[in-house]
Amino acid sequence: MLSKFNPPLVINPNKNLFRWKVDAYPALIYAVCCDMTKSPYGWPKSEGFFFGHDFYWYNNWSDIWTHGDNFIKKYLSTSSGKLPRKLILRYSRVFKSLRQEIKRVTKIDFEELSLKELRREWFKFFKVYAHFWFIITDVEVLNYAASHRLEKLVSRKKIPLSPEEISQLSAFPEKSYMLEEEYNLLKITLAKSLRRRTRLLQEHTRKFSWILNGYHGTRLADQKFFTGRLNKLIKDKDTPGHYHHLQNYHRETIKQFNKLVKKYQLDAEIVKYAKLAQTSSYFQDQRKALAWHATDSLIKMYAALAKFSNLSLEQSLYILWNEFDRAIEDLHFKKELKKRQICSRLRILGDQTVITTKRVKEIFAIFEKEYTKAQGQGVKGVVAYPGRVTGRVQVILSGQKINNFKVGRILVALMTSPDYILALKRAKAIVTDDGGLTCHAAIVARELKKPCIVGTRNATRLLKDGDLVEVDASQGIVRVIK
Repeated sequence: MLSKFNPPLVINPNKNLFRWKVDAYPALIYAVCCDMTKSPYGWPKSEGFFFGHDFYWYNNWSDIWTHGDNFIKKYLSTSSGKLPRKLILRYSRVFKSLRQEIKRVTKIDFEELSLKELRREWFKFFKVYAHFWFIITDVEVLNYAASHRLEKLVSRKKIPLSPEEISQLSAFPEKSYMLEEEYNLLKITLAKSLRRRTRLLQEHTRKFSWILNGYHGTRLADQKFFTGRLNKLIKDKDTPGHYHHLQNYHRETIKQFNKLVKKYQLDAEIVKYAKLAQTSSYFQDQRKALAWHATDSLIKMYAALAKFSNLSLEQSLYILWNEFDRAIEDLHFKKELKKRQICSRLRILGDQTVITTKRVKEIFAIFEKEYTKAQGQGVKGVVAYPGRVTGRVQVILSGQKINNFKVGRILVALMTSPDYILALKRAKAIVTDDGGLTCHAAIVARELKKPCIVGTRNATRLLKDGDLVEVDASQGIVRVIK
């Protein structure tokens, strides 16, 4: 199968597949992945498929776990659950470098630059951005490997932890960037005067204007967006309790972790991998926050390139960052971009990442067929946060449809990402095809205390808009009510 195609498949579609689906443009995905596979402990070889800006990413789970296991053997064989100081310093340096670069380019008006100046700034920025992902991707594979080891140890040692409790063991005690934003907004509700509240809201808007960004580009979170949320919080009778919950979030999460360790007398090995899953998941969260912040600069640079190459911004986002010169000089490149806008395949190798428009649908169909093989007629997955609720289903297959999500519905999605924040807050419960204990939906569900089941593989195929269902997130089962 691997050698049947030219070029050959990068991964085996017949082995246990990982799938990630997100709204994305090739330009923004490539900026992330072009260097992340070059580290021996980074992301493994991958196959990616674009249809417009719907992106499907496939890996073999065994490759992800192997890379993570190699990382553990290299750096964490003697760890008690903490990352070594040299790794923390390494990650801190690339975070600092990218923050400084974002701050620097924020002051540049790219529309006023000459082509030569734009080219210089372009490659300077992408050098820093690609290096950031090259270094920080280690924590991604560590997260998956640590979670995998944790689940295997619990099973092998026959520890009667419930799915809910395993999820709680994996929860990092720090607030995620979305929860930090929520907490910051809640504090504004305590302001005594309208004048002070207005000033604090302006500061909040400047600080978190990037929060709706993603691989789809920028969606400005302006003062109107935050004002609407603030007014709802002011009127909500549950706001004081929510504020108290977030105020004590760190302490309560650690307390719950220690309670589980004591209850089941968990040994040092299990504690180690639970803490590694927590730490790596936290770094992933902070990585996303900084990447979304950087997206503002990325889009401004692509808008400037679009002007010089006589393209729309939409068209320019199908150009890979190392194709800058081709976009300016190659008169036939526009024909290639039109093909990419329909569909393309991103082959992510160890030493390079390449894009092609040949046989895309045919090859994608093979991966999708293998991934979605029937898992029985029911919808069953991994418990991310417990609870049992009944409600109507609303299937969301794209972040572009978020604004249409109705309050109190059951959110059913392939997988969630930060641009799903509005739907996640409105949802009564969350069910996804993809993901595990430390995926985006699981983290947000724990923070929002909403029933959540992830990794069902078939929820978006078996559940339809308007279906009345019972989400039993204590058992990981969704039942359709006739």
